[in-house]
Amino acid sequence: MSVKTDAKEKLFTLTSQSGESRDVFDEDLDDSTRPLATELSAALEIKNARANKHNEAILEVRTNQILDAYISNQANKLEQALPKKTVVKSSKDEK
Repeated sequence: MSVKTDAKEKLFTLTSQSGESRDVFDEDLDDSTRPLATELSAALEIKNARANKHNEAILEVRTNQILDAYISNQANKLEQALPKKTVVKSSKDEK
């Protein structure tokens, strides 16, 4: 997202909690709202610049979840395939 200098170009779109959208143009801003719009625009630019890192992190987390599930599944299969564990009681255990 970038801030446009032409008053007729959209700066960004706000979406309310109810889902309604409102395009914000430079001509909509005055001295009291311009600083808020500038700060919001800067935060949006930072977020957009970090989108790739965010997506990579999500992919890493999901990959680890899949690997954990695979490891657990394989460990369960191995445990079931191994011969039963035999316990030999000694005379010390009986006392």
